[in-house]
Amino acid sequence: SNVPNGLDSSNPLNEIQVARRIKQIINKIYDYEVENKSDDDSDGSDDSDNNDNNVTCKLQYLITDYDSDFVSIDKNIKIFKSHYETNPDDLYNLLEGLFNVLIYLYKTYGFIHWDLHYENLLVNKNNFTEFLLFDFNYSEMFGMENNEFIEACNFDYGIDVAEIINQMELPDKISNKRNYYGLVNDITKYFISLKLNLKIDMTNFNFKKGNKIIEILVDVKPYEDLVEFYTKIIPDMCIKFADILDY
Repeated sequence: SNVPNGLDSSNPLNEIQVARRIKQIINKIYDYEVENKSDDDSDGSDDSDNNDNNVTCKLQYLITDYDSDFVSIDKNIKIFKSHYETNPDDLYNLLEGLFNVLIYLYKTYGFIHWDLHYENLLVNKNNFTEFLLFDFNYSEMFGMENNEFIEACNFDYGIDVAEIINQMELPDKISNKRNYYGLVNDITKYFISLKLNLKIDMTNFNFKKGNKIIEILVDVKPYEDLVEFYTKIIPDMCIKFADILDY
């Protein structure tokens, strides 16, 4: 019912309508005109003197179906904490399902989320093992390398992730160390951020069910800061997972 102003409430997911509305919002916020201009339209002339406010760019947007059953754990922390403490098998199945999906997407499409923490996974509040991936600002796939995460680490924390990746000594079967680092980062970051924020002691859970990734992660100590996380914990996990993950 809360359809943004300017959209047809009977058809809120009409792509053309949404695209036009996004353009209007961008124009209003930044006070410049967004032009749709392909390479074929260019005549090689410089029109910058004619209108300094004209900006040629690509506009990308993502439309997703809204499902009120899927919610962010961080907004419902008490509910999820209580449920997973009394139903540890659901927590185990959530983690195992997520890791299997990440590995499948990595192998099949070269997908890396790059920023998968407990806030960026929507979980079904009626079935605590179902989930949806969320927030793909840093994500990438085959042929679409995205260095925004690596650049952000360098800018925000002074962490040269590219150099860390370059210095890692890994088995020859791992041909792309950068992508592999990204996968391990996704898996490890989600597990540790969820564990820290749920404040659940998992050492007493029956998590020794054959999933070696979960077995290793259960024993990982909390990190002091993100510098330690990206420079020590993730490289260490890359080595430990090297003989576990299927490529």
